[in-house]
Amino acid sequence: MKRPLRILVVDEHEVVRAGVRALLDREPDLKVVGDVASAEEALGMIGSARPDVVLLEHRLAGMSGAVACRELADVDPRIAVIGFTSFPEDAVILTFLSAKARGFLVKEMALPDLVAAIRAAGRGESVLAPGVVERVIEWARRARTLPLSEALSPSEVMTLSMIAQGMTNREIARRLAVSESSAKGYLRKAMKKLGASDRSQAVAAGIKQGVI
Repeated sequence: MKRPLRILVVDEHEVVRAGVRALLDREPDLKVVGDVASAEEALGMIGSARPDVVLLEHRLAGMSGAVACRELADVDPRIAVIGFTSFPEDAVILTFLSAKARGFLVKEMALPDLVAAIRAAGRGESVLAPGVVERVIEWARRARTLPLSEALSPSEVMTLSMIAQGMTNREIARRLAVSESSAKGYLRKAMKKLGASDRSQAVAAGIKQGVI
């Protein structure tokens, strides 16, 4: 008999962890091997718990889920890390996917859909909640509005969008879970592709091109 798929749940809220454990443990082919409140705890138990799938909340004390996602992928590329949150902000989704997440799900989804997504991730498939799929498609469409040689990456599109909202480089870096120098790099590349000489021109060009 094939062994159950091993799942680790990472969420600050004990009630959420207990609820997810109770729901998933009803499935004979799924086994919750741990539930912890922080990314640091999750990283510390990877060797002993040997999870196949990690359900990872973004909003954690200490290391954020998006940063932990990359750490977990580096520790064991076999693990399917899935962003799992009630707050699917664009920047959070993008950061998880850029950090090698196998997918991104929302806590409000129906139990059968959650179970099916976990099983699919365990098989090596990518999984996205329906609303997230639509947003990823929209980013791809906008990123390719420019000629192919000048197409903006999703990170560059998100950076321009946040600049248009008045956010600073530091705030953008925090939202994308990258260094401030990386955020500046996204802006420089976007400006070059758009032929802009400053932030304001880049935003104006992005709006004109339909990118943001």
